[in-house]
Amino acid sequence: MLESCTAQAVNEKLLEIRNRLGDDLYYKIFGVIICDNGVEFEQLYLMEFNENGRQRGRVFYARPYRSGDKGLAENNHRLIRYIIPKGVSMDRLCDSDAISITNAINSINKNSINDFTPFELLLHVYGKTVLKELHLQQIEPDKLVLNASILEK
Repeated sequence: MLESCTAQAVNEKLLEIRNRLGDDLYYKIFGVIICDNGVEFEQLYLMEFNENGRQRGRVFYARPYRSGDKGLAENNHRLIRYIIPKGVSMDRLCDSDAISITNAINSINKNSINDFTPFELLLHVYGKTVLKELHLQQIEPDKLVLNASILEK
């Protein structure tokens, strides 16, 4: 979760993730970032470079009102709404809630990756380190729930 919805907060959170994963692994996973034109992303281009000024990644901004520019992200937004319906405030969510939502959504088999889950793909390509460092774990299909009951009380 972010402390605030600002460009500084977004960049600080990505820097925290980069520090956990290390430069090489971070830029392998986040080598390309596609975001919208919200003010919270206006300095995201700074994350393209490491501390030595070497460009390691790329940031692209979606065109306004063109959800197809980031279609897979839009699908995840739709899944989030199964858990947190539109109109329900997200202000009371905490880090563990965000992790629970992430775990649920990324435990769903996806046609776009040959019916694997995003977790299975991440594990296969990058190994256990990523999941461990980000405190993520796959949920077994028979325990997977996509509604508000997964959030901590």
